[in-house]
Amino acid sequence: MPSTIRPLVVAWAIFVAGFALPSRAADRYWVGAGSTDWNTAANWSTSSGGAGGAGVPGSSDAAIFDNGASNNCTQNATASVYGLVLASGFTRTLTQGGGSTLTVGAGGFAQTNGTFTAPGGVWTISGDFTVAGGTFNHNNGTLRFYVAVNYTAAWARNISVPTALHLWNLTYDASGSYGSESVAYTIASGNTLVVSNNFRVTQSG
Repeated sequence: MPSTIRPLVVAWAIFVAGFALPSRAADRYWVGAGSTDWNTAANWSTSSGGAGGAGVPGSSDAAIFDNGASNNCTQNATASVYGLVLASGFTRTLTQGGGSTLTVGAGGFAQTNGTFTAPGGVWTISGDFTVAGGTFNHNNGTLRFYVAVNYTAAWARNISVPTALHLWNLTYDASGSYGSESVAYTIASGNTLVVSNNFRVTQSG
């Protein structure tokens, strides 16, 4: 039977030292100039709809999908970005390939339009998670809300989704050294996560 998660706070008691949000190095806009492959440098630009060749976004960059995209995108290999945005003008599809790993850092995930499809693989998010529009298909694999515990102050992130957002597997995970501080993901009032397969809360370290 699917697990239903309604407005709540999932928190871990932890203690850590010297935390700061990572700074964002650059914005990379998906243009899909020559193919649908995430890992092709020519498919990314420094501006919306601009010339390709800016290089694949890295862990300090925001990957942005907007109305400048001329192609769908498939992420078939391991990828790590600071933030991931499917903006209001995006009308195409971003697919996380089966078996691949996608890591989104403190910049979080925000979808306003377009289609996100995850037929498999692991998707890790360390920032806010927002689905305000478009189509979100989590058909298989695992969505993992994660924080590496290494700071001294309480840490909070927000989840804002449609009335009911369906996920396959969901994990809340914190790892590191623990003490008196807390880590929390808060689901907005009126929002519901429906987990079809496995829901786990873990704290390792």
